[in-house]
Amino acid sequence: MCWGGVALSLLIAFVGVRLLGLTPYAVLSGSMEPEYPVGSLIYVASVEPEEVSIGDAITFELGSGTLVTHQVYEVDQANRQFNTQGIANKTGDGEIVHDAQPVPYERLVGKPVLCIPFLGYLNSLLTGRAGLFIIAAALLLMLAAAIGIELIERSEADHTPIGSHMRR
Repeated sequence: MCWGGVALSLLIAFVGVRLLGLTPYAVLSGSMEPEYPVGSLIYVASVEPEEVSIGDAITFELGSGTLVTHQVYEVDQANRQFNTQGIANKTGDGEIVHDAQPVPYERLVGKPVLCIPFLGYLNSLLTGRAGLFIIAAALLLMLAAAIGIELIERSEADHTPIGSHMRR
């Protein structure tokens, strides 16, 4: 596959999906393994709180602004909140530990609809400072290569091989 195809695929994976109403997020912790492994990229669709059921994974915002994806084990419609748990967060007896705080409906971001392992690492890299440098360097390198190829082609077109005969 050519580099242009790779770049286009990544552009679609990280940005283009937003046209479909999906938002990509990198999975940074193992609280939902094996369903959402660390380093995965999950695509979250916006949903109304009434569309969430027990057993669904939801992405929500903590008071600190951090995003978390955990499983709903109880929907408290009277208080308009979800009770959640990270399925990998277990006690020594193997029981899943429930999250300490309920999630108010207002903090619901959506439900994950797709998970692509390892792509979250690349997303995190490319969306940070290092990523901006890498992207800028790659673009400059491609521009330099295109200019170099153009100069070589012009030089070859203008060059008359030694020993060639021209008609007069």
